[in-house]
Amino acid sequence: GSYALYAQLHMNRYGTTSEQLAEIAVAMRHHASLNPNAKMRQPITVDDVMSSRVISSPLHLLDCCVETDNATCVIVTSAERARDMRQPLVTIRSVVGRCSKPRLDMHYQHGPITRVAGYYAKDILWPNAGVGPDEIDITGSYDAFTLTPMLQLAEYGFCPKGGGCGSVSSGLIQLGAPRPHT
Repeated sequence: GSYALYAQLHMNRYGTTSEQLAEIAVAMRHHASLNPNAKMRQPITVDDVMSSRVISSPLHLLDCCVETDNATCVIVTSAERARDMRQPLVTIRSVVGRCSKPRLDMHYQHGPITRVAGYYAKDILWPNAGVGPDEIDITGSYDAFTLTPMLQLAEYGFCPKGGGCGSVSSGLIQLGAPRPHT
């Protein structure tokens, strides 16, 4: 229910539409269809999202992710040792940990209800990495609800705040799409 309130606020403030949110669900499902281990691989359309039942207005069933948990493992080694590996070298230039939006159980965090971790992380991440959003070729985003990636794109600086809806409509989040420029 709270994400429905955030989505409605975003719609009222920035003109975001349900169809634009649905485009995020379509893109994420397309990406999942490329993974043989994904739970939900059947492609969907904006019309499918819009015709799925409303869970909490303005969010439809297909605006919500399937409840899942996962584990991620990143094996880190020195650049010297990595050069001898079979896989391409990836350099980690910056990490920001335990950076999250306000929560009722964390009274020491504060800010607007629509603020996501990128708001806090970007000021640490980009200077430490020595690059900015315009220099990034690919991103990953958790899509608990279709609004989430839109908020994250804006807070990390990939598009103007409130401009995520236009960026999503441009195909920004599709694999192989050109990166946004702010």
